Amino acid sequence: MENNNTVWIPVSGLVLITIITFVYIYFFGTNFSLEHTSWAEFGSFFGGVLSPLIALLAIIMLYKTLTSQILEFKESVTYLARTAKIAADDLELTRQQTQDNETLSVLANAEVQISFLLDCVISEERTQPRLKIFHMCIESARLDDPLSWSDSYVEFVNTAQQEGSVVWSYVYSLTEVTESMVKILQDYSSNHSGKFSPTILYYHGRLLPIIKLLNDCQFITDERRKQIIQIVDMHK
Repeated sequence: MENNNTVWIPVSGLVLITIITFVYIYFFGTNFSLEHTSWAEFGSFFGGVLSPLIALLAIIMLYKTLTSQILEFKESVTYLARTAKIAADDLELTRQQTQDNETLSVLANAEVQISFLLDCVISEERTQPRLKIFHMCIESARLDDPLSWSDSYVEFVNTAQQEGSVVWSYVYSLTEVTESMVKILQDYSSNHSGKFSPTILYYHGRLLPIIKLLNDCQFITDERRKQIIQIVDMHK
């Protein structure tokens, strides 16, 4: 494209040389002279007439060349800046994906610990049916009003509040793991704010009956329970 824009410059030079040559021939003819002065006059004529014109064309050619180089430089800078931005975006995406993978790994490990604690038996030996913390979570989710709690659930809550008891140790450990899991979910939620996240929905659903049980046992406050419930609001 640039070559097409500047090809007229050398063509113009050739046209000027041709025109000046024909003008000279028209006025002075084509007779070759043996006189040194005639050749000097011939050279002075061409040099005096063509030199400024050729110099002007050379300046124009130089200007066009510099303009083309500057344009190419700007395009190169723009391309490099765009490439650098793409590379930075790819690096950030890779970093985010790596962080998300680590987060999911930690959440999966925490879920294993929670599953183990939920499977702990809390009823006395040889008692049938064998009650586990998992059953108490179901009972907690089923009965919102403390006045409607079953006798077994009331006994569980009272025992869980007796510091040092086996049930208390189970519920305390469950609280620690749950709080760690909630903190990870909060960080994950802030990094994916406003986006649909099945990961948060899944783990949040797993924690809902647990935090209700922890709240009933007074291991977490009502305010904390509300904060945990609200984590999922922006990801539905």
